[in-house]
Amino acid sequence: MKLVEEIKAEIRKIVHLDMDAFYASVEQRDNPALRGMPIAVTDPKGWGIIAAASYEARAIGVRAGTSAASAIARWPQLEIIESRLDVYESLSAQAHQIYARYSGCIEPIFLDEAYLDVTETTEKTSATALAKRIRADIWKELELIVSAGVSYNKFLAKLASDHCKPNGLLVIPPGRAQPFIDPLPVGKFHGVGPATEARMLALGIETGEQLRAASLECLVHEFGRGGQYFYDVCRGIDERPVSPPSARRSHGIERSFKHALLDDGARRSSLAKISAEVWAKCELSQSRPRTVTVKVRFTDFSEVTKSHSAPDALSSQQALALISERLLNTLAREGTPIRLLGISLSALTQTTTPPLEQQQLCLDLQRDSLPTTIHTATST
Repeated sequence: MKLVEEIKAEIRKIVHLDMDAFYASVEQRDNPALRGMPIAVTDPKGWGIIAAASYEARAIGVRAGTSAASAIARWPQLEIIESRLDVYESLSAQAHQIYARYSGCIEPIFLDEAYLDVTETTEKTSATALAKRIRADIWKELELIVSAGVSYNKFLAKLASDHCKPNGLLVIPPGRAQPFIDPLPVGKFHGVGPATEARMLALGIETGEQLRAASLECLVHEFGRGGQYFYDVCRGIDERPVSPPSARRSHGIERSFKHALLDDGARRSSLAKISAEVWAKCELSQSRPRTVTVKVRFTDFSEVTKSHSAPDALSSQQALALISERLLNTLAREGTPIRLLGISLSALTQTTTPPLEQQQLCLDLQRDSLPTTIHTATST
């Protein structure tokens, strides 16, 4: 029979972080006139589809995936904002830098979500105190709100953060998981999309408790390999690890321009934006480049590239911007407009949070008394 200490040692501590209405919140942060207004941000790919809606917009029925034209026709008061992907990527990278102070095991999910395994970090403090500190840091440094779910596996941590949005922190400890799961509609389960939900409802499965009553054989027959997953998670079981992204060999971004770049100011400005975007990829992957390559395509469709390899990995975006500008200066042709600019980074090395910094973090957390409201899942 296992000792209590052995059982505790096996329990993981997972935090799921979700930046509330991320794209829309960034726009409201940067433009105070938009605060409190129903706004929607269009898809970064330029298809005229709403990618994100503020909570004010959601309150009147606006949802992601709606065409911007039809949304304006239905809700004339809706303000449509063109997406700024470079800004969102940069802020996401900054958020991940904050997360990295608290855990070396981070799994990014899109730009606005991430899982953290804080089992090792929380030897001297609680995962709840750590999540509280992360939320405070994000607000203080980025002026953005992040909701947090804390539990012993990924499924429950995500369920918790979804349940407490916006601006919430919800904890689901082991003893409270089943009472929390049982009454939930199956459509709230991560991994249950509209089609799967419809099939479950057709089978008479509407809640977590009814899903738990279904046999494994039935679920596998109806949902294939997903059947085992549904059988497990409705019992609070999810053994998927938090998986950091695999190391990439390079990062790169290219931008073509509808109006070719002729003057030096426009070239430098465009290159600086690309530099910031590609550096954000390094921040997300916790990597640093040693080699920088700049690519230029002129209006006559000729292309040139030039690379620079530093003796050590670059430590800042400023260093990247300086090297990129020098490379561009050697490639630019006087009087020849530029149609495309690109920066690629290679010879990447991984960066990690120093162990001593995490040890100091534990001591800091013990001294902190940040005000917050924390909800713990109960059986009522």
